[in-house]
Amino acid sequence: MARSRRVPVLFALGAIALSGTGRGQTSTPTPSLKTPTPTTTANRVADLGISMTAAPLPSVIGQDLTYTLAVTNGGPSSVPPVVAYATDSLPAGVTLVSYTASSPGPMPPSCTLNGSSVVCTFHWLQPAGQVVIVVRPTMAGLLTNTASVDGSNGPFLLTDPNPSNNTASATIEVLAGTPTPGPSPTATPTIPPPSPTAPPTPAPTSTPGAPPGSAAIPDLGSIGRLILLTLLGIGGLWLLRESHSR
Repeated sequence: MARSRRVPVLFALGAIALSGTGRGQTSTPTPSLKTPTPTTTANRVADLGISMTAAPLPSVIGQDLTYTLAVTNGGPSSVPPVVAYATDSLPAGVTLVSYTASSPGPMPPSCTLNGSSVVCTFHWLQPAGQVVIVVRPTMAGLLTNTASVDGSNGPFLLTDPNPSNNTASATIEVLAGTPTPGPSPTATPTIPPPSPTAPPTPAPTSTPGAPPGSAAIPDLGSIGRLILLTLLGIGGLWLLRESHSR
């Protein structure tokens, strides 16, 4: 009789041991294989900025035109990384040739083409980065290109205290043909005016046989000499008459 009562008790103790819910027993949770999702960290403050230059100026249809975007992080936040997105919405009238991005940070930037916009992601913008975009104009006239930088859509909360420098643009002239360089200015030598000179004084002429310094008697011809001799004769007679009358 006593043996038959021990059997149910043993079965009950075995069931408790197998269930692991007995006194002093704890359950061990199964480890999860899912990678935890990083939580958003504290807000960062960074003054993002962008500028744009274009070359050559002016540009010509069918020739390469290079836009250079300088993207900067004016701080104060730099580490942990500041993520920034530079977007260049290319204007109508150009054909895209190439685009590249560079940054001195430990994580290189990456670029994608979204329609007609080049979007470059700077995964660690410290302190600056650069985007170089090469296009070829297809029409003449004024061409305006605009780019922007933004960090509010990144994996970290980012506040930009100075959004006024988040947009840059460049307007250039596109010519229909090869530009002709203008003539280089050349110095024209200045010729001084001639100094005033006195007219030459004619040298006095002398009659052959006349004493030096005497005035030359012009050649009067045969009739002139006859008249002169006649006057001299009349003058001589007058002088002779006056001398006798005294």
